[in-house]
Amino acid sequence: MIRLLRAGFLRYVKNIVFWLSVAVTSCLAVFFGINYGGGYSAMAEFVVFAVLLTWIIGREQGDGMFHNKILAGYTRTEIYFSELLLGCGACAFLFFIFALIYAFVGYRLEDVSSAALLELLLGALLANLVMAAFLVALACLIGNRYAAVVICILLTIGMPFVSVWIRKPATIKEYRTETKLVWEEYTKEDGTSALKSEVRELRVYNTAWVGEPAYTVCVFLYNVLPAGQMQEYEQAGGIWQRKDGGSTELYLLETLEISEEDEEEFLLNLVYALIALPVVCAGGWLGFRKREFL
Repeated sequence: MIRLLRAGFLRYVKNIVFWLSVAVTSCLAVFFGINYGGGYSAMAEFVVFAVLLTWIIGREQGDGMFHNKILAGYTRTEIYFSELLLGCGACAFLFFIFALIYAFVGYRLEDVSSAALLELLLGALLANLVMAAFLVALACLIGNRYAAVVICILLTIGMPFVSVWIRKPATIKEYRTETKLVWEEYTKEDGTSALKSEVRELRVYNTAWVGEPAYTVCVFLYNVLPAGQMQEYEQAGGIWQRKDGGSTELYLLETLEISEEDEEEFLLNLVYALIALPVVCAGGWLGFRKREFL
């Protein structure tokens, strides 16, 4: 398997598509570092993963290399896991390039605490590895390179929208509106104090809905998808506040702060990613073992 990894490493670094992926990733990091992506920067990077992995692995299949490796005495398990390690390694390399440039452009690094940065990096890295493992599995299982490229690109583009669609039913009922009579003290023109009442609508956490099975299923499906996790990581990368004047438009501060709620979500996402990664790897391996190569 060491020989497979060595040969595969050279196959990646000598391929122009790999270096184009590095260049595109760098440009995406600069763009989304300046312009907040709303969670869709991950989608753009996943599309780069899809093109890179399906093109290189698909070329390996198209040239009959999988069949030749089996004839040379390598097992399907060795072939698949060598492709998996190489693909995940290449995507991890692209992820770190994106993260470093994105952090440098988008944030003042002196304002980022080491704990916050570590939580974001580890969680986002695992989410990217889950996506990479999924794409490697598809690239190895789909026999036609061009079909694999199209299918994987469509899946990576559609996944963020599916994540939002899954999360939306849970979000709509996550908070409920309560009408409350509020008394406030104010000073009259003659200097005396008086009380005035005001009816206000308050958003209150809907504990009844949060305990429902439907809410749990929606949140689980959203969090288990890499695109859903990456949307949460990116949205937690800054503080969102309303502009003066009550405008609904939001802006992103340059400092990186993470709330206690964000930290709980990160820990939950880490658990989901640690479960999803071996499941995806095992699923791809089982499918690859049953494939016939001519």
